[in-house]
Amino acid sequence: MMQPLAYLPESKKRRVESIVISFNGSKEFIKQNNYDACCEMYIDTDLPAPKMDIRLSNPADILMLKLIETRSPRLNEIGLAFNKDTPVLMLSAWLINFCKYLGIDITGQQAEKTSKNIIREVPMFNLAEVVTVLNRLERGIYGKFYGSFDGITVVQAFIQYRRERGKVISTMTSDHLKELEIS
Repeated sequence: MMQPLAYLPESKKRRVESIVISFNGSKEFIKQNNYDACCEMYIDTDLPAPKMDIRLSNPADILMLKLIETRSPRLNEIGLAFNKDTPVLMLSAWLINFCKYLGIDITGQQAEKTSKNIIREVPMFNLAEVVTVLNRLERGIYGKFYGSFDGITVVQAFIQYRRERGKVISTMTSDHLKELEIS
């Protein structure tokens, strides 16, 4: 059931309502946006060139702009579209899948607690950005796991990406920010 949206700006309301219209409930949303499907959709090499005319020379910054521009649902929008548990359940499933790939164990409680911490730190991240952070963790770019799951390492990876993202966003004009609905 969609949360009350009266307090949201019109552009945000439209984004949340489009999520609700596109999916028949939160279970369908989670099913269609599973980790593997999102990895396929948002693999960084297949993303279109950025639309914004921003002078970025670093390939990582250009990729970040591409990820921001994907318009995939943001974590906070998913919670508004369905309920606050939906992004937690989805991220928990993603973390369990992530750990299976790495060959490490994770409990449901660890997955849930880490998911809540991620959402608390980066509610504005879209699914493409979440996939990218987890992919970078898989490759050891944002830290390493030594045979066991470490929720702190995962959350710190999201915080590091948020810092990098902030540097790219700071180069945007107010028109760019408005077009991307970043406030």
